[in-house]
Amino acid sequence: MSKFTQRLKREVIVSSIIYILVGFIFLFYPTMSANIIAYILGGTILAFGIGKVLVYRKQEEIHMNDRMDLLIGAIALGGGVFIFFNPPIVLSILPFIAGIFMIIEAFSLMQTIQPLKTDKNVYNISFVLMIILFVGGIIILINPFKVAKTVLMIIGAFFIFDGISQLYATNQIKRLMNR
Repeated sequence: MSKFTQRLKREVIVSSIIYILVGFIFLFYPTMSANIIAYILGGTILAFGIGKVLVYRKQEEIHMNDRMDLLIGAIALGGGVFIFFNPPIVLSILPFIAGIFMIIEAFSLMQTIQPLKTDKNVYNISFVLMIILFVGGIIILINPFKVAKTVLMIIGAFFIFDGISQLYATNQIKRLMNR
């Protein structure tokens, strides 16, 4: 196996394990998960805003582009503080983002399973797993705001499913390469 293939396999395994762990956290602690995500997102946007304002303050000459930095910084500061202190809003938006992410992951899995076409049985199982992931993303997108907590738990279950699907496909590719 080439170094590239080994590195790719290792990356898929690590990301799959992370998906599974995040899935379990989302599944069993949805409210805590939403709050943590809100704090991280709010803190990141807040830090970005502070950085923009500090860059503006350090300018010797103020140009039109520098004023945009100040405006963007001020908006980011306000948005960061708002998100940081209003985690329920993130809980209502997160399912929509996760639904899109799951659809993208389904397409990624579709590319991953292409080498499995030589083994129809394994390919068919992987294909079904990809379809389930895709349909799960669509289901979440249909009504992301209605039951955000439940959707977050469903997202957790699908993350677990996605991690297991990726591990399965990677294992089957390795098996085929060793033939």
